[in-house]
Amino acid sequence: MLRHASVEEFIYVNVIEESSAQNFIINLKINNVPYFRNYFRGDQTFAIQHNNKSDSIYIKYYGEDMPLPAPPFSSLERSQINMSYDSLWSVAGNESFQFSEIQQGLYYIQTDTTEKTGLGLINPGNDYPYIKSSEGMLYPLQYLTSTAEFNELLNSENKKLSIDRFWIKSGGNLNRARELIRIYYNRTLYANIYFTSFTEGWRTDRGMIYLMFGPPKSVRKSPDQEIWIYSDRLNYRVLQFVFNRTPNPFTNNDFVLERNLDFKPFWFKSIESWREGKVYTVFN
Repeated sequence: MLRHASVEEFIYVNVIEESSAQNFIINLKINNVPYFRNYFRGDQTFAIQHNNKSDSIYIKYYGEDMPLPAPPFSSLERSQINMSYDSLWSVAGNESFQFSEIQQGLYYIQTDTTEKTGLGLINPGNDYPYIKSSEGMLYPLQYLTSTAEFNELLNSENKKLSIDRFWIKSGGNLNRARELIRIYYNRTLYANIYFTSFTEGWRTDRGMIYLMFGPPKSVRKSPDQEIWIYSDRLNYRVLQFVFNRTPNPFTNNDFVLERNLDFKPFWFKSIESWREGKVYTVFN
């Protein structure tokens, strides 16, 4: 994300609770190579095994999309995570089991359904984390459009044409529109790679800020917090976003933004800038 930068990563490990994600071993079936991502494609098949053999492994399926994060200046608390699943089935837990699911959504694998720990895996579609379809291009535009505008795009007969028209109108010409598209959807890709949790990376708080404001000048990390710092060249003016790791039964990669009313002018300036054909840069 940042050039000429050193990176210190913290790996969250929980092997005390038997049903935690770290007690599951995932291998790609085709070559038996360990798999460490928390998202997968419908055409992939895995062999999954729990560290401690148990009678049964339970798999819950959640098909509903997670809501879009509130703007960074919002006073609304994030809604409680909906734990109501759409379906539940079990497999034998005394050996590795084959896992392959074509239906998009969240899959939660547990040894004990009464616990709030387990292995969360999401299937956002076969293109993920890349943006290759008109649908993939459409939904991230929710950050730049009003509800009415987005619904018009969503209900259009030719979504690709409508999306192209949106960007050409914003850019003012075809070449500028192409540049806006390249940058916006590259940011979407990187958000998906780095911030995927129990939903697509671009739908998370960190993904939202990354899409709209771009990579921060610096990042301070601790095991349970990230501070993103944006500043001018001489660091006279500074804007920072604080993200706190939040307990989440589906993932250990859920970081929630500390929202603040002071972010409001920056947010709307960012939208205005994108809509006027300029990639937004804080303090530029």
